Amino acid sequence: MAITFGVYQKKEKKLILIVAIVLVIGGLIAGIVLLRQKPVSLFLEIPKPQAPKINWQTISDPRIETLQPLTEIPPLTEKPGRENPFLPY
Repeated sequence: MAITFGVYQKKEKKLILIVAIVLVIGGLIAGIVLLRQKPVSLFLEIPKPQAPKINWQTISDPRIETLQPLTEIPPLTEKPGRENPFLPY
């Protein structure tokens, strides 16, 4: 019995042709879809800040006038931190 490869070669050529056609059609569809999308901006659009609105009536409130200032924190007398901060306690 002789084995002929002619049949397999024809099937292989048809398969390669079909795969190539599918890839071309897929590429065209992907290109059309990508061209329809808006281009993405690389810069963020930051809105301008609004002018602050100060309520002057709040400042003249008598409750604000009764507030006491915070006590001042004394400076540190010791050296802050540890000699080797990576050692466990």
